[in-house]
Amino acid sequence: MLYLGIGEICTQDFTHFLKKGQRIGEERKKFPNKYPNRLNLEDGRLAEFFLGKKGMMRNFIIYETDDPQQLLNLQTFWLPEIQYTFIPIFHVTDIKKSWEEKWG
Repeated sequence: MLYLGIGEICTQDFTHFLKKGQRIGEERKKFPNKYPNRLNLEDGRLAEFFLGKKGMMRNFIIYETDDPQQLLNLQTFWLPEIQYTFIPIFHVTDIKKSWEEKWG
């Protein structure tokens, strides 16, 4: 299942924030099933974006997981620096199929 992870960055200590980002990268290598998978763009870059103008403190990433515990692990790791909201998202073909089954 796909999730839109919207994160509100709640720190001004960017040195600590960046070090913590390196630490989760290492954890992802050691424990590949601990956190949800992040989607990449066709050019290989992480599908992570900031909302609004440059310098804004809210971002979003598209995650994929069938294990809600992975989302909880991610939220717990980043607290208190990032407060996440996870919203399930569906491809339009899945929604269309459901609509056709119900009303088609």
